[in-house]
Amino acid sequence: MATLAGQRAQFTYALNQYNLSEDPQTRAKFAKTMAKYIAAAPANGFTVDEVTQGQIYPSSEVNQYLNDPSADDDPGITEEQAIRTVEKQ
Repeated sequence: MATLAGQRAQFTYALNQYNLSEDPQTRAKFAKTMAKYIAAAPANGFTVDEVTQGQIYPSSEVNQYLNDPSADDDPGITEEQAIRTVEKQ
């Protein structure tokens, strides 16, 4: 079961990776990842605002992937890995 802390960390990790890159393919990959966590928020019992924590993210780019089934293709980083990584930043 997804935890709020884990979902927040995974979203934040994807946002940080998006912001660190200038490569369009890498940025698209992490925009898809952010979309995955935003889309899954209600099913996991969370609001979008709870997951994003009011962080500024590229919503226009992320929104185009919200209904994209390929966003789930990348397993991404686990909740535990994301929490540890985000805590270090």
